[in-house]
Parts: sequence; C-alpha cells; structure tokens
Amino acid sequence: MSLLRDLVSARTWLAMTQHLAGLFGGFVAIFIVTFGLGFGVGGLFLALAGLPLLGLTLRLADVFARAERARFALFTGVRIPAWPAPGSPGRVGFRWGIIPRWPMWREGSTWAELGYALLRLPVSAVAATVSITAWAMGLVLLALPAYGRFMPSGGPTIGDTVLHTRAELTLSVVIGALLLLAAPQLTRGLAIADTALARRLLGPRRDLAARVIELERSRERVVDAGETERRRIERDLHDGAQQRLVALAMELGRAQAKFADDPDAARDRISREPGRRHGCHCSAGGGTPPLRAGRSVSYSVTWTERAISAGSGFLADDPEGLAQVLDATDDLAADPRPPGAFPYGGADLLRIRVGRYRILHEIDATGQSITVLHLGRVA
Repeated sequence: MSLLRDLVSARTWLAMTQHLAGLFGGFVAIFIVTFGLGFGVGGLFLALAGLPLLGLTLRLADVFARAERARFALFTGVRIPAWPAPGSPGRVGFRWGIIPRWPMWREGSTWAELGYALLRLPVSAVAATVSITAWAMGLVLLALPAYGRFMPSGGPTIGDTVLHTRAELTLSVVIGALLLLAAPQLTRGLAIADTALARRLLGPRRDLAARVIELERSRERVVDAGETERRRIERDLHDGAQQRLVALAMELGRAQAKFADDPDAARDRISREPGRRHGCHCSAGGGTPPLRAGRSVSYSVTWTERAISAGSGFLADDPEGLAQVLDATDDLAADPRPPGAFPYGGADLLRIRVGRYRILHEIDATGQSITVLHLGRVA
C-alpha cells in the first residue's frame, strides 16, 4: 500500500517540481557564469577591464547559491548551512563593492558556488529526464492493451515483430506496473542525491559549520568582553586623570591666594606633588585636594566628584574663598566635629559654614574617614 500511496504523495511531486525548477534555474545560471567568466577573463588582457565583470559574476553566483538553498528548504525541507557572505568575518570581500580581491580566488567557497552554478543545468536535466521517462514508460506500457490494437500495425512494432499477443500484452502490463511503482522512488532518490550535491557545494560541512558557529559565538564573547574592558579603562583614565587635575588646580588656587601674604609657603605648596601627599584619594569615584603639611591627621578626607566639580567651578572667581574652604576641610582630618558644625539629618552627617561657603560632610568612624559630599556658596 505504501508503494501505491507514493504515486500521489506530496513528497514525490515536490521532488519532481524540484527537478523542473532546478532545470529552469540551471539555464539562467549557466548562461550568467559562462558569459561572465569568459568575457571577464578575456577582459583582463584589456587593462584589467574584466575585473568588474568577474566581480559581478561572483556576486550573482552568491545570489544564486542563496536562492538554491531557499529552493531546497522549500521543496525538501532540508536547510543547508550557508558559506559566510563575501566581506563577512571568515571570507574575503570585494574592493569598492565590485572588484574581487585576489584571495577570493583561493577560497573553496568561491569555486564551490561557481561549480554549482555550472553543474546545476546538467544535473537537473539528467534528474528530470530520468524521472519523466520512468513515469512516461510506466504509463505507456501499463495502458498498452487498451490502445495497442488501434495502432497502424495492430500493436507496437519492434523491428519486424508486432507485439499483439496476449502474453506480450500481459508482460507489457507487468513491466509498466513495475516501472510506475518504481517511478516515485526513483524521483525521490534523485532528489536526495541532488540535495546531497547541493549540501556539498553550497555550504560548509556540518562539522565545519558547527565549528564556524562556535567560533562566531566565541568571537562575540571576546568582543563584548574587550568592549567592556575598554570602556572601563577609558572611564578610569578619564575620571582618574580629571580628579587629579582638579585637585592640582585647587592646590594651585590655594597657593595663588597665599602669594600676597606668604610667598615662601606658596612656592613650597606648588613644589610638592599633589598625588603623593597624605589624604589625596583620587579615583574614578571622587578625590580630594591635598592636606596641608604638618597637620596631625587621624581621619582621611575624601571629596565626592560632585563636591570637586563644585569647587573647581568656584576656583576661577574666588580662589581666596576656596583656599579657606580647603583649609577648613584639612582641619576636619584632626577634628571631624569642629565648633559651629551642626547635624544635618543624622549624627554623622554635619554641615559647617566657612565664609560664603557651606560644606556638607559625613563621618565614618569605623573606617576613620570623612567624605565631603557637597560644597555650596551662599548667595
């Protein structure tokens, strides 16, 4: 019963349609490739004028390969893994979009697609011819007893022999029935062989395709990790350097304010490297101007990025006032709760006023640190 069902099975007639569609596509492909390669190679002797035609031929061969993979997926349900597209990772691309680079001619994928385009017509022609012949001969021999007597000689003639006896007609029916039952298997078998050829030429081997996919995933992971690390380094370089520059600018502002009263102390302050002074915690999250020399320190003072940005903004128009603020924050290292400080929402969150400025700082007794959270100026 399965042999009879194969006569009307959708798989059988999809296979036949596949052969006929391949025959039509093969006519188009063999014309394009033979014309493109022939005239392209000939044009190389005319100041390399054939290079664009060769590039166009390779482009069209890649398009035809994609169309063929879609055709096999439609008619047979087989999805053939594709070669990497020209210009993508793992395959050489074109120069200016049309001129093939020399390494392309050494790639197996290039010749596989060109070879497939050339083979498509003869392969489909053989498959379609054999399939149609099997179906036609089976039907002709099976129906011979019904129409044979109406032929001019009273039956089919082989040489001088006319086939019209009962035994000959019975043998014709038997052979026709066998051919008709074998025709679906033959049609589908040729489709399977055709699919195997396409899988061999239109894409990498399965193990190679799996390796390519794994390499692409590994590459994506490496790229993502590298991008994350690059951004982290950029952020550290930008923020760290920025805070050090701000700390240096604030130190220079303090020195500028002291030049009029104490030039020697100002020169001594400028000569010291801010980044090596005690209490300078310059990092991506914040920093602090250096403490004054000779100060007894029990707490480390750290400025948040917001406070440093505010201080650098006040530096341009009020260096003397900012110098007073910095001196006051230096004093916090020895006395985190100076006279005049009052709680601001908590026992360890205090606000002090220095001239025109208000300083909000937080005390961490466990870590022996003070964080300057905000610096504001009274209007």
